[in-house]
Amino acid sequence: MNVQSARSRRWERLALLVILITGAWLRFQHIGAIEYNIDQVYPVWQAFETVDAGDLPLTGQGTSVLFANPPLTGYLFVPVIALTRQPIAAYMLTLTLNTLAIWLAFRALRRLTGTRPALVGAALLAANPWIIEDSRRTWVQSLMPFFVCLIFWALVLLTTSHRRLSRRYLLIVLVGLALFANTYLLAYALVAPVALLLIVFRRRWADPFPWRTVILGGGVFVLLMGLYAVGLLQDRDATSRRARDFAAGSAQLTDEALTHAVRLVTGWEYAAARGTGAPANDADQRGAWSDALHLIWLLVLVGGLGRALLTLVWRQNSDPHTRDTALVLLAWFVLPVIMMSYVSRVVHPFYLLLTIPAGHGLAAWGAAPLFRRRNTAGLLIALVVITGVINGLNTVRFAEHTAAHPGEDLPTLPLAESMELGQRIRETRHENMTLTADIDPWTPITITGNQFRVERLTGLDQAVLIPPDGALTILYTRGDTIAPPLGAHPASEPLILRDGAQITFWHTAPADIQPDHPAEIPSDIDVTFAGWTLDGMVAPGHTVTLITVWRVETLHPDRGVWAFAPFAHLIDSSGNKLAVADGRVIPALAWEPGDLLVQRIALDIPAGAAGPFGINVGLFDSVRLRDDGTPGINAVFRIPSGSETQYTVVIPIIHTGNNP
Repeated sequence: MNVQSARSRRWERLALLVILITGAWLRFQHIGAIEYNIDQVYPVWQAFETVDAGDLPLTGQGTSVLFANPPLTGYLFVPVIALTRQPIAAYMLTLTLNTLAIWLAFRALRRLTGTRPALVGAALLAANPWIIEDSRRTWVQSLMPFFVCLIFWALVLLTTSHRRLSRRYLLIVLVGLALFANTYLLAYALVAPVALLLIVFRRRWADPFPWRTVILGGGVFVLLMGLYAVGLLQDRDATSRRARDFAAGSAQLTDEALTHAVRLVTGWEYAAARGTGAPANDADQRGAWSDALHLIWLLVLVGGLGRALLTLVWRQNSDPHTRDTALVLLAWFVLPVIMMSYVSRVVHPFYLLLTIPAGHGLAAWGAAPLFRRRNTAGLLIALVVITGVINGLNTVRFAEHTAAHPGEDLPTLPLAESMELGQRIRETRHENMTLTADIDPWTPITITGNQFRVERLTGLDQAVLIPPDGALTILYTRGDTIAPPLGAHPASEPLILRDGAQITFWHTAPADIQPDHPAEIPSDIDVTFAGWTLDGMVAPGHTVTLITVWRVETLHPDRGVWAFAPFAHLIDSSGNKLAVADGRVIPALAWEPGDLLVQRIALDIPAGAAGPFGINVGLFDSVRLRDDGTPGINAVFRIPSGSETQYTVVIPIIHTGNNP
């Protein structure tokens, strides 16, 4: 090795180190500003359920497109959740593995294109803001960058290594594909390019045929897929319905997939889509730079695609390794694009993570001739550096935007504020207390690290659920005045976010609910009318506020389809309805025995109405149908009347002639 070659290798190693450090920093920076929404929460919550309750689900989170995802991502989080009981541990795992994807991509591209083009490809991948965003997640597809690059790396080595090592790489391909496919439903699409390349290069690994390796790797795939299939069949009605809905869509040819695949190489339009509210206020300038860089890299990428196509068309003009490179990069990049170009649904950018790092490799291959001259090599290096700076800046600005506006998407919060909220819940929630809020039930469990009852409710100033041990209620506001929950008192000082948004904490307990007129009237749905309070004058032109209290006695197995809400009827002396007001539906699936359902109803008395007035209340389900097909089902109450029991759907709380 001569001095110049040794110096060149040192610079290449230094360049790789810089790329890896930069890629790691861009992924780990502002970790507290990563959004912790419901999609990120679910696999973490699944891990908590496995650790705490021993749940072993066969399916994962549902999708908006087809049936439920496979469950493996949640299982991968189990060890770190068991050790730390903190969501940030799951983020650290995905960030670490997705940073490793940069190194895997470099190793694979170096084998195909050489060291310098591989450095270009790795640099583009390391700084691409779309890929970075999807590397900073914990949702079911959070490990796409890692798994796709792992499988690609092993597949490249399988097709280019000595046959003695091929079994090892084949096992990595098969097991990696099995694991990846069972984290995310769309990951099964990667079977197509993997199968194609295994068939095309079968002579590299299948002579003699490695039966043990195929049986082992294929067995893992079949086992995991079989368990997933069993999980889908356990809910076959929902699975069949979602499949029919998916198939019923009208497919059309679009360029979304190709556009997104290119976007994952160039970073195009990220400045316009993310970070526009960052304090630096430089979105327009960053967007202009990004557009210019996109055009340059698009031309380079087209050059790489053209070079690969020409290599395969005029095979006699190229050596076998060059033909292999062209075939691998084209198959890996083009097949997912083709599969997602004739669709009936929206194609999201992260779907095309299946194409990495082939797109970056094609761009680097297209730029490779520039390394032949010192001047053009310098221009290429400058282009890579500028691209990295702009794309990296776009990533940072998105994090700065989120950090500056943590309450922008309430009740979704960034990770740092979510952890602070978790601490406040631990401090204000008493033992056995239920949490009620307009938030999915999974989030409070994961941010506190504790299992407890959570009920998602809205309109809490009009209707509340109060369990026997009380409730901690959380309300979110962006600074505007918000009414407190019905019958509640403050539990602590509000949590005030940097952008002025507030999270308030309230306690309610059964002892706080003392109706002026207690009652004890049971019903056929095992909900007892427990009393009422009336504020205001029952007189023409006035509005009265009626507080009704209902107590859940036992649970009915068919309550999942119930939609009971209280009503109040204003009647005259002849029983004619003069006014009707309804309360809110508190979903019956949220009920537990002993819960109080407290409702506030405003009843407007017509100005021209003539008294005396009466008020009747009851419970009515307007969603379900009666036996005769007419809508609406009433709860039937049992009111003692002397030695007999009166069965009625209305409870008179004010009789005509007895107005307050």
